[in-house]
Amino acid sequence: MKKLLLLTLSLLFTATIATAQEFAMTDGSFVTCSGDFTDSGGLAGDYTNGEDFTITFCSPFPTDDVQATFTLWNVGSGDILLAYDGDTATGSPIGVFNSAITPTVITASAANTSGCLTFRFISNATSTGPGWQATMACIDSCQTISNVVTTVPAPDGDGILRVCQGETVSFSATSTYSVDGTGATHEYRLADGTVVSGTTASQTFSGPGIYEIDYVTFDSTGCRDRLLVDVTVLVSTTPDFTGTLAADTSLCFGESTTISGQVVTTQFIADVAPPVTGQTFLPDGSGVAYQTCIDVTGFNPGTTFQSGSDLVDIFINMEHSYMGDLDITLTAPNGAQVELLNYPNSGGGIFLGNALDDGTTTPGIGFDYVFTESAGGNIRCFYSWSRWRNLYASR
Repeated sequence: MKKLLLLTLSLLFTATIATAQEFAMTDGSFVTCSGDFTDSGGLAGDYTNGEDFTITFCSPFPTDDVQATFTLWNVGSGDILLAYDGDTATGSPIGVFNSAITPTVITASAANTSGCLTFRFISNATSTGPGWQATMACIDSCQTISNVVTTVPAPDGDGILRVCQGETVSFSATSTYSVDGTGATHEYRLADGTVVSGTTASQTFSGPGIYEIDYVTFDSTGCRDRLLVDVTVLVSTTPDFTGTLAADTSLCFGESTTISGQVVTTQFIADVAPPVTGQTFLPDGSGVAYQTCIDVTGFNPGTTFQSGSDLVDIFINMEHSYMGDLDITLTAPNGAQVELLNYPNSGGGIFLGNALDDGTTTPGIGFDYVFTESAGGNIRCFYSWSRWRNLYASR
């Protein structure tokens, strides 16, 4: 009997899927000035019975006010969405919405020092619906502050500064203001965490890597520029000179020899923090689909998979009391799908994790399951302590 499935999915990429960010209703807090806020079913599915989730949206800029503009609204009778003017669901809500009352535009008030909005959604046990979609934005009441950072050495034509290990980069900056720059202050937030006050700074980069520098300008009211990365520095790796040989191993004074050089560049690989979803609660039900969204960050806009092998692994932390009734699918924004577990399958009554089969919805203890592609396009699942089962034959 199916009781509960808790999923925590993470993906490791050498490239990623380009997609607009979607925030499905769940317990959590997010810092954003864009994206779609939806019910737990996402843009394509319905929410479920018995939900009680609280979500908070804040801006990365403390002087902003978060705004939610609802473009779709369709909830079942008795289900309610509460909106709070702040970063917690405490006090009196500024809006209560149900099947008869539709939200439109909700904005954090001027008295709200956090600038955040918090939403709590409660669904009853008898009805569901398509839910909602809202566009998230940040309202900026500050003047426009623009910075120009100049570096020595200068960046390449693509705007990226490329240097060798041990090289020192000097920074200098100027600022312009749409209203007034009187009393403005400036600081560099360097890649090593150092903060340097003023309009000039320098940093020596001793190791290979990708480094981001933020030059911050505050006006007299506390407003700042809105560019979070002003300079990106790529520091080279150490090349491999194995195979470089001289024609002669010993020479007398005044003699010469020929040296044949060989060099192989060393690839730099940056570990990007894997995107992780929240928990997905799956109540008992036959033929009902539930989904959670994986928001991928850490790559340039428009970056896409170049091949199927770019998707390295999928991790699911899961507990479930009956494997035989599961069908698990990973869907890309363009609609392409990978079946991780087909239904029907031969899993039968196999327990995943330490699932509780006691008639309650109390979660048990999830185990980590790693899905990876093997030869022939097969998907294999490896258990957390080296046991594995072939869950999927071919795709």
